[in-house]
Amino acid sequence: MSLIGDGLSLRNLVFVAGCLHFFQLPAVFIAPRMLNWREEFSRLSPINRRIFEMVGLGIMLMTIGAGVVVVIAPGEVAGGSVLGTSLAGYLGIVWGFRTWVQVFVYSKIWPAGRWGRLTHYGMLANLSMKTAIYMTVFLFGVVRI
Repeated sequence: MSLIGDGLSLRNLVFVAGCLHFFQLPAVFIAPRMLNWREEFSRLSPINRRIFEMVGLGIMLMTIGAGVVVVIAPGEVAGGSVLGTSLAGYLGIVWGFRTWVQVFVYSKIWPAGRWGRLTHYGMLANLSMKTAIYMTVFLFGVVRI
């Protein structure tokens, strides 16, 4: 379905949303230094440190995996099938929750300075766009089902 002209179709928007998953990957390299993880993690017991690392790895794998699926099959996600609509709804809820966390939890405690503002607002833009795209696809899909 084309929203405006030939370029702005749900399929193309879904492809963009899938690509946005990969724009979060630099955070894997920036966060440890910016948030002083070496010192912070050293205070944790070995089991708690490992749990935190594994949860972080799981989040990263989910983000990359969902991005790969969406980039490989944007037409199927945007096509209005039950599976595509369900996946779009799920991803819309996940990224909507993460957007809420960025605004109402992290904004009060996010690091200050130029890098702090850049990373905070960059993440907020990324998360908001994914939420908007996936929820739009979900709503169009629900109408079609």
